[in-house]
Amino acid sequence: MYKKLTTLGLLLLFSSSCSPKEITIQEEETVPEIVFNIENEANLPDSDIKIVETRLQNAYKKITSSIKIDYKHPTEIHVILKEGNLASSGFKDTIKLYGDMDTYPIVHELSHILLGYGKNFDASSGFITQEGIAEYFQQKYGTNNFYPHHSHMRFLKQFNKVYPLSLLASTENSFELFRPNMSSDDGYKIQQIAYVQAGSFISYLIETYGMEKFESIYNEQNLTDTIETVYGKNLLELEEDWLLFLENQLTLSEHAQDYLQKMYGSFLDSDGHIFFQKN
Repeated sequence: MYKKLTTLGLLLLFSSSCSPKEITIQEEETVPEIVFNIENEANLPDSDIKIVETRLQNAYKKITSSIKIDYKHPTEIHVILKEGNLASSGFKDTIKLYGDMDTYPIVHELSHILLGYGKNFDASSGFITQEGIAEYFQQKYGTNNFYPHHSHMRFLKQFNKVYPLSLLASTENSFELFRPNMSSDDGYKIQQIAYVQAGSFISYLIETYGMEKFESIYNEQNLTDTIETVYGKNLLELEEDWLLFLENQLTLSEHAQDYLQKMYGSFLDSDGHIFFQKN
C-alpha cells in the first residue's frame, strides 16, 4: 500500500451508463491492483468521465503516498455519479458523488475509503481526525478550494462560531456536530462549521508537527489521551496554539466574506447554540 507506484495501467470499458467503466491502477507485484468501477448515472459525456478518471487516479496516488497507516483498503472501489445536490459520501468501498465536475469532492470521499473510518465505518473513533484529514487532502489536492480552511475559521472566529475541541474530539458528543439533524437549515451550518474546523485544526497539526505524528493519532478511540502522548501537549494547549495561529492567517476577500455571510445568514449572530464558546 505504501510502496512507490511503478506502473500505472488503465483499462477503459466503453459502455452504457448501466454498465460500469473500469480503471485499473497497477502497483508493484506485492500490492493488489486497484480497480475503480464508474457508474455514470448522471449521464455525463465521455469527456467528463475522462476527467473523473484522471482525478481518481491522481487522488489515489497523492493520498497513498502522503500518509502511512495499517488499514488495508479495498482493491475494488465503486464510484457512482449521481444527479442532484445531495451530500456526497464515501463508505467502505463505494463513493457517491453529487453536484457537478467542479464540486465533486473526489479527494475527500476517496480518503475515507483508503484510510478507513472507526472500527468498521462507524462512529467508534469519533470524526475529527477522519473528516479533518479528508478536508486537508481535499483542499491540498482537490478542486473548488476558494475558501482556505484557516481563513474560513478566522472569519467564523469573529462571530464566536468555534466549537470547543473537547466536543469535536469526543466520541460521545461529536455525533450531533458532524452528523446533525439535516431536516433544518441550521443542521447544514452546524455540520459545515464542524468540517471546516476539523480541516483547519488537523491541517495545523500536520503543518506544524508533521504527518508522522498525525499518523499516530488517526482514527484512535482514546483520542484526547493519545494526542497528549504524541504531541506532548494536552488538547486545550493545542487549541490555544491553533486559535493564536488563526489570528495570523490571511483574511478572506470581501467577496468571499459576503458569500459566507449570506450562506450562514442569521446563524452567525445567534447565541442560542450550546456548542459554541467565547474564544
